[in-house]
Amino acid sequence: MANQFLIKDTMQSMKDLSADEIDGLKGNNPIYAGVELLGYHQKGDTPASIIYYYVNPLTDPDPGPEDGGSVIVASSIKLIHKFIGEINVKYFGANGLKTQNCFNFVNNVFKYALANSLDIYHPSGYYNFFTSNSPYKTLAPTVENLFDCKGITIRGDGATSILMTETPGGADVINLHKVQNLTIRDLAVTGILTGSSNAGTNGISVISGYDNLEILNVTIFDLYGIQKEGYTQSQNKGAWNASTNTPNLTNAGGGLLGDYYTVTVAGSQNFGGSTTFNFDVGDVVVFVNNVYWKQSYYIDGGKALTIQNGNSPLQLGSIKAEIKVLRCACGFGIDYFNHNFVNKKTAIDINIIAERCHRGISLDGNFDVAIATPINKQVGLKIDALTVDCQEDLYIRNLIGGDIDVKVNTTLPAEQRRKIPDGSRYWNMQNKKVNAIRAYNAMYSNIVVTGDKGECDSKYEIGGDFVNVNSGYIGSTQFSELSLNVNGSPNTAFVLVNAGGNFIRNSLIKVLSEDLDDLPQLLFYSSRGNSIITKNGSHFPYLKSTKLNLTNVDSKNNLAELTYQADRGITLQQKASDNPNYPIHTSLDFFGRDRLRVFNNGTIKLSNLNEAGYVIMSGELIPEGNITADPSTIYIRSAKSGGSLIPGSIWFKQSTVGNTGWVRIDNGNATTTAKGVVNQAATSMDSAPSPSTVYTQAEAQGVLAELRDLKAKLRSAGILAS
Repeated sequence: MANQFLIKDTMQSMKDLSADEIDGLKGNNPIYAGVELLGYHQKGDTPASIIYYYVNPLTDPDPGPEDGGSVIVASSIKLIHKFIGEINVKYFGANGLKTQNCFNFVNNVFKYALANSLDIYHPSGYYNFFTSNSPYKTLAPTVENLFDCKGITIRGDGATSILMTETPGGADVINLHKVQNLTIRDLAVTGILTGSSNAGTNGISVISGYDNLEILNVTIFDLYGIQKEGYTQSQNKGAWNASTNTPNLTNAGGGLLGDYYTVTVAGSQNFGGSTTFNFDVGDVVVFVNNVYWKQSYYIDGGKALTIQNGNSPLQLGSIKAEIKVLRCACGFGIDYFNHNFVNKKTAIDINIIAERCHRGISLDGNFDVAIATPINKQVGLKIDALTVDCQEDLYIRNLIGGDIDVKVNTTLPAEQRRKIPDGSRYWNMQNKKVNAIRAYNAMYSNIVVTGDKGECDSKYEIGGDFVNVNSGYIGSTQFSELSLNVNGSPNTAFVLVNAGGNFIRNSLIKVLSEDLDDLPQLLFYSSRGNSIITKNGSHFPYLKSTKLNLTNVDSKNNLAELTYQADRGITLQQKASDNPNYPIHTSLDFFGRDRLRVFNNGTIKLSNLNEAGYVIMSGELIPEGNITADPSTIYIRSAKSGGSLIPGSIWFKQSTVGNTGWVRIDNGNATTTAKGVVNQAATSMDSAPSPSTVYTQAEAQGVLAELRDLKAKLRSAGILAS
């Protein structure tokens, strides 16, 4: 038996073995131990040569049909090579050239890898599937269960290993249809559209169910999508009436389905639909179902990574993705029915850098009219995103649950961000707005948007959306925490939108980039129940607590404590100092001037309404010579000094000089020079007899006795001097 190998330069030459070469592989004493293949399409185009061995039909098990790489039919025999650990796709015929349609080659690799639990390797190069969706998907699409990829990994050499499609009609590059237990890593994805009227191409599409998918270190680029019309234009039937801002009809019976009019005057108008549209010059109005509607445009395809599951009954499980997206219509997007997601074990974890995209993140949910969505169940969704020069960084509609953090970075002017990177057209004719977040009906979510949006139409557009009655929801952004801190130069910073829902309610809204006065007043209505924190103040409609500690800016020193005590009611306690002259409470007027102060020592000072002095004061001292105040000030001396009871008194400031000119006006005896408050005199006797015609001595003495008694009583009362 010889140890030499039959040498072949290419796969085709190995398949064309001669009868003598085949005989040399057969028998008990073969001439050749096997066939050494030096290349696939040409010598040296595989990483190394590999050995194929003769399959003896009498003693060896049948390896199955030819697969183009492991099992080869060479004339009348079969040859086999068993790959171990990982398969390089070049050994199955994919040569890495953009001009080759490698779909069948890679599909054969996938089947072999699944059957033998092997990983797949794409070395640097282009792997073009042309008009076919990715070979990496279920092999039996009609079967209603997830396709098990057995934990294999499909990898490349990073951004230089490029998987792609090239088609006039759109074809997703990697179409993971009903797939589970698969890892895709270290490669790149793109698509070339040679047409513009059919459909767009997505990068990685997860379709009809999934579980345990990992998409790691994948770069997805240059997927613009195509702009399509929601209502097809058919025939221009007239001009626009500038005076009424309506179309001039050229046929008496109204418009026909598809008739359209180009807007030449900006404004708002309702043509019989349920919505009043805002028109810009160049917009189109289309006649649909007996009413006029604003022409709608949408982007088909162009999503770098998208999850689209509709009402699929299959599991919607875990996806972990770390991707970089360049120049795509959408970085990461989900189109979903809420009832389907919230009833599954969804765990979506996305880490993304999206640059020069129409939308960085797009989360577009719906409610099925026939299936109610359970209340308080949430989608397991976590997104950490860096968006650079995107037209719209975060779009949300009907999201139930999510932890989303978007960091916004901007270097380009707004008009450039409205257009695709080559500048030839707008991303979307109907949506030209540049903003950081547009959210309609985000519930039970934690949303953070920070960074710099530069020149923009708005930073934040947030509010409600219409939902059908079977959804169980009211269409309002609610029960969410929104943390917004985006710099920029917007036309309007915060736009409160309502597309049929109920704005924002019962949410914590932190808008650290704006002042309270910059926000829409509807946010502050107590019926909305929103707690709002801005850079210059806060709004808490329902603050309920048994104790509130008030601290200084570093939150280390407790200055005061507002609390409720059952026997005292609402109390405010000074905590910073026991200094008797430290205030417990200060009330200010409109201009910030002191009007009322209560001090630790019990002193109360009420300020003059027009001057800087006081109108009412209190303290322990006798004011004369000690207390300085403005004229007309009333001073109340405390009834306790140093712990001892003293006579209380009320003093009135007459003089304009310093601390002099105080006059006591109560609780003191009058003097010959000052008025005072005196005690009531005791009852004076009435003992003298009634006088006769001629006064007798006894009568005169009686009158005299009464006068003396009256004088004594008046002296006791402090009315007469002693």
